[in-house]
Amino acid sequence: SIALLMIAFFMYGTMLWTIFPYEPGVSFEYHLFGGLAGALCAILFRQWDPAPKVKSYVWEQDNRSDEDDLIGDEWQVEPALSELAEKPPVEFDLAATARKVLRWCRRR
Repeated sequence: SIALLMIAFFMYGTMLWTIFPYEPGVSFEYHLFGGLAGALCAILFRQWDPAPKVKSYVWEQDNRSDEDDLIGDEWQVEPALSELAEKPPVEFDLAATARKVLRWCRRR
């Protein structure tokens, strides 16, 4: 971002030098006061242009209600320890799964 800043400064920074006299017979006052008047008008009249209307899309609106909730609060209920003890632990064999994946890839 610093490189872009430097490029923009060297490209547009020389425009500031046009307010100073660099050529005989050319008045810098016109440029200086024209720039000051433009900046003053921009500050004074910034409220004249009405702000654009903010668009609101359907997906941005929060239309959720408790009645429409399909799951409800069931996801917040923790299972009892007895329910966890009844289920056997899931065994996962990484080597067997890797062999199955490799066989599947070779067939493709």
